[in-house]
Amino acid sequence: MAMEALLGLIGNLNMLTNLLLGVVLLVSVGMIAYPEPSVRHNGLIAFLITLLAAALTNIPISVV
Repeated sequence: MAMEALLGLIGNLNMLTNLLLGVVLLVSVGMIAYPEPSVRHNGLIAFLITLLAAALTNIPISVV
């Protein structure tokens, strides 16, 4: 019983992590499309860091 609860919690954390990475990717893409260069630059950095975080945590980028 406790093991099933733990696996459910891990699944929920994985889903929340995927959701957070997806939101950050969407926001960073919006920042890249913004006309001001400094915002575009920060959006590109956020996008690349998010892809790196997804790769380092072994989360498939296609899921995000």
